[in-house]
Amino acid sequence: MATLTAAVLLGFILPGYLASILLGSRARFGSAFIISMLVLFYGVLGCDAAGLPITFPTVCVYEGVVTATLAWGVHRRIGWRAVRESIWPRSRKTEGGTAEKRVLLGCTVAAGVMMFLRYLVQPLSGADTPFRWDLLATQILGHGRMDFYPPLRPEDYRIYFFPDAIPPTVSIAYWWLYAAAGRHEPRLTVIAIVLQYACVIALTFRAATRLHSPRAGFLAAAILASSPLFYRALFIGQETGLTALSMAGMLFFLISSDGPRDVQSMVLAGLCGSLGALSREYGWMWIAIGAVVLAWQRQGWAAIAVFAATAAAVAAPWYVRTWVLTGDPFYPLAPGRLFRIATPVYSSFLEMRHELLGLGALSAENWGQLTRFLLLMAPLPLVLGPIVGACAPRRWGFLTLGALLLVAVWLQSVPYTEGGFLYSTRVLSAALVLLSPLTAFGLAAMSTRPRVGWLVTAAVVLCSAWMLVNALTFPVELDTIPLAGLPRIALHRQVFAYLETRLPGILARVLPAGSRILGDDAYAHAALQGSPYELVPTWSPEVAFLFDPATEPREARRALLKRGIAAAFFGPQTAMSYFYSKYRYFAEDSRGWALLARSPETGYLLFALPDPGGAERP
Repeated sequence: MATLTAAVLLGFILPGYLASILLGSRARFGSAFIISMLVLFYGVLGCDAAGLPITFPTVCVYEGVVTATLAWGVHRRIGWRAVRESIWPRSRKTEGGTAEKRVLLGCTVAAGVMMFLRYLVQPLSGADTPFRWDLLATQILGHGRMDFYPPLRPEDYRIYFFPDAIPPTVSIAYWWLYAAAGRHEPRLTVIAIVLQYACVIALTFRAATRLHSPRAGFLAAAILASSPLFYRALFIGQETGLTALSMAGMLFFLISSDGPRDVQSMVLAGLCGSLGALSREYGWMWIAIGAVVLAWQRQGWAAIAVFAATAAAVAAPWYVRTWVLTGDPFYPLAPGRLFRIATPVYSSFLEMRHELLGLGALSAENWGQLTRFLLLMAPLPLVLGPIVGACAPRRWGFLTLGALLLVAVWLQSVPYTEGGFLYSTRVLSAALVLLSPLTAFGLAAMSTRPRVGWLVTAAVVLCSAWMLVNALTFPVELDTIPLAGLPRIALHRQVFAYLETRLPGILARVLPAGSRILGDDAYAHAALQGSPYELVPTWSPEVAFLFDPATEPREARRALLKRGIAAAFFGPQTAMSYFYSKYRYFAEDSRGWALLARSPETGYLLFALPDPGGAERP
């Protein structure tokens, strides 16, 4: 426990807090976590670049040196007495909150407590968390290095299955907690999740208070906390908690600056904005949104330049690393054919997926389903926020425009989202950070009389209650379970079929240990970790010949057997199976595959590849 406590302080709080003091942060708690995440990220990246082992002692020494250096800077520049006075002033005016504010505060606290308790039951519940965010953390923990990421070589794909180069900020935070504990313990990640929640709520409150009034601040925080969509975006344990945090911090420091010459606020805003780009590729849009906010407030080109330069300089090294390794800074997306395609097979699949599953492919029924889902998941900010923005465009136009840009970011992400168009709505978490204050401003203006004010508060409490009921069962959807099943779902961890937890046992009955299997199921790869079986992705360069039209199917199968790949594991009706049907080897050779087993969890089929004769088996 002592080691874990020290890790939380060194990794998530102290470096950022000291840097916040030096930069004159007006929201030290929020900026402390953001800056500490950046410090931790570059500690791990620095070890990787220097060829040092990525271990807890190594990174702990780095964190200690950074913290000590910042502490010395605070001592020399400000002095600890002044810092202590700023934290605990001798005479502090306490203003008793109204009953309405206490109720709104209670809504935000209740949501945070629910997140903490429910997360302990169902940690890391995001659909792709097991094979992406959490898997990368555990592989760094197990191997003590990160040179396999992004995966390019066949040996890289043995460790990390998916062709990703997502900035590993989330995974590094999880690795840090696991490394401190000395084991993979998913429940520990609740620390990072709850810190994200607390910081987003606090920064949203501060931003709305600065822009309007303390009452609007309480309303904005409660409205955001009462949105099931926001709760889910943090609860799943992916990047959307950090993108919301990045947006909240950036907004606060941009609107709270003292004018164009307030360089420190611009630097702080830039650091917050960089966290968005270091959480996911689309986070670069945060810098554009920040520039919109500054331009709207007429802060001048100098302020925009300082903000944008800080954000870009902090975020760029990861993308430069990816560019050097793969030829594409946004690997594997290769936007606009501007960069080299490092994974031709997977890039071709993405193109096909974009055509088949893009916005144009959504039916009227899909759009109706999406609209209903959004209205249930964030009724107040998604309905009232745009109305308030439209009614006061000159005053709040920068929030409205920022939210529109974030909606555009979400729409472009839909074809690339493995979980489908409803799951893609998690990307809207940052938009809710802008729409919640807008909603609060409108409600605050409407409810100047006490009776109306309490009606508004009652509406927020009602939405909060709706969120808490949803939170009891998530990630199981509320409308899919009977009322009597609520306690069972709420109090017990759900193991979903797509995780393929029974696959190792199935393989043990039909395949010898050491078998290599051709496939595309990232969940299966994660399930086989620690087993004597290896899943070889179809996009690995080791099997690129399968997609060469000049290769005879019989020769391709012989080449697979020579590499020890004697089985295949595929889904019967998936987007990938449609993609394979366009290639000669899969269209012709699959007719002769012998069915060995069927996964009872997902329906995926395990086939044996018949020996065409003369194959050199290892």
